Amino acid sequence: MLVDWFTILAQVANFLILVFLLKRFLFAPVLKAIDERENKIAHSIRSAEATMQDAEKTRDLYQEKLEDLERQKAERMQELAEQIELERQRRLAWVKSEAESESDRFRTARQTEADEFAQAFKHQLGRVVMQALERTLQDLSSQSLEQRMVERLAEKLVAHGTKDWRPPVPEGEGDPQVSIRVASTWSLLPQQRQVLESALESVWPGKGVIEYETDSSRICGLSLNWGGLQLDWSVEDYLVSLHECLDVLVTVPESKAEEQEHQP
Repeated sequence: MLVDWFTILAQVANFLILVFLLKRFLFAPVLKAIDERENKIAHSIRSAEATMQDAEKTRDLYQEKLEDLERQKAERMQELAEQIELERQRRLAWVKSEAESESDRFRTARQTEADEFAQAFKHQLGRVVMQALERTLQDLSSQSLEQRMVERLAEKLVAHGTKDWRPPVPEGEGDPQVSIRVASTWSLLPQQRQVLESALESVWPGKGVIEYETDSSRICGLSLNWGGLQLDWSVEDYLVSLHECLDVLVTVPESKAEEQEHQP
């Protein structure tokens, strides 16, 4: 079999020409299109990655802001709770203070009322006792209570005299500035004053000047003051023990009532 080299060379040349033409006019545009497509895809990927990064940054930013808002919210809620607690404590303290003040005012008013009642009762009782003693003394001895009080004071002066008391100035030295003060609930009658003056003159002759004054605040009382010497007698003194007994009788039930009020 004969080989036609010309035909073979021609076919090879045709093949090479075809390959060149395909590469020149077909493969090159296709490869270019593929490269462009790859570039576009790569650009899209890079854009997508950049967008994802921006989205992640934005997400992180908003997440941080959200956490900051939550933290601020928690802080504000804590502050609000503390303010509410402080206000509650303040109002409770105010209510407690008002209650204690009201209780103190009530106790003070009750004590004042009790004191006024006790004082009025004591004066009334003193007057009743004085009137009873006055009538009893008049019935028994035809003397007034005031007269008997003056005589009793004079008797004590004469009985004790210089044995128990010393005048404010040495004997034999008169001192007009030192006066003897005699205070009584009633205005002493001349004869009653004479009884006291005679008793003083018999014990300390020529000593001092007697000054008389009326003290209506006491209950049927008579007192003598001269320097360190002080004598006094009053129905009020005898009413003190009675007043204390009455206080005990009134206080004990009140204490029991208060204990019952505080018991649950």
